[in-house]
Amino acid sequence: MKNITYQQIIERYTYDEGELYYRENVSARARRGQKVGSMNNTGYRILKYNDKMFQYHRVIYCYFNECDYDDISGWDVDHLDNDKNNNRIENLILCEHWENQLNRIDTKRNGGLQHRSDYCREYNRTVRRERRR
Repeated sequence: MKNITYQQIIERYTYDEGELYYRENVSARARRGQKVGSMNNTGYRILKYNDKMFQYHRVIYCYFNECDYDDISGWDVDHLDNDKNNNRIENLILCEHWENQLNRIDTKRNGGLQHRSDYCREYNRTVRRERRR
């Protein structure tokens, strides 16, 4: 078995307000009711199932649309509000890659003209807030 199936998703996880939680105790560290997953280095949440990593928002999309993870390969699951941490089902849409690129946030790097950077001293990093006309 390569990827996680719909049946495995609904057996192991439950969804509430954009978050996945364990249905049952899976291990000493993964307890019933505990939030699933962690943040990767690109800012997306990921989860581990049978020693394989999966993108959190794609698993949530499969959870609600009753499909296997393999069924959506070759497609993008887009965050409509461009917030990588907003994994509510209302914010996720299946689309082709070129459609996903139309919804991206414009920055200096990709030729956009408007952006504002605020320095966040608390976390010692730059937070970008995009403005759209």
